[in-house]
Amino acid sequence: ERLMAKTMVIRGGCWVWLGHTRGKMGYGVLRVIVDGKTRNKKCHRLSYEVHVGPIDPATPCVLHRCDNPQCINPEHLWLGTNLDNVRDRDAKGRTKSGPNHLSPLAQRRARLAARKAGY
Repeated sequence: ERLMAKTMVIRGGCWVWLGHTRGKMGYGVLRVIVDGKTRNKKCHRLSYEVHVGPIDPATPCVLHRCDNPQCINPEHLWLGTNLDNVRDRDAKGRTKSGPNHLSPLAQRRARLAARKAGY
């Protein structure tokens, strides 16, 4: 319920997290209680667990088909290894100098524009 309260659906079907973010990539973070302790949990991982099921330790990375770090739509998420993540990044040209690289500043600007638009 708290997860979806700060989410906006945009064109392409992404469920964009509008709450707190962390790190240079801007992944959404939500405080949750795990084993009686308060923890910050990445929202895309939490969404996968809530909507799909547990994350298999053999494939511990929750990857985005849409390449939007703020997206928490479980249909856009898939499990993989770190090597899968690197291969996906390289195949899509998302390396630091790749043509599809979206800077953290550009991501922040997009989020601010969405908020100003009332989303």
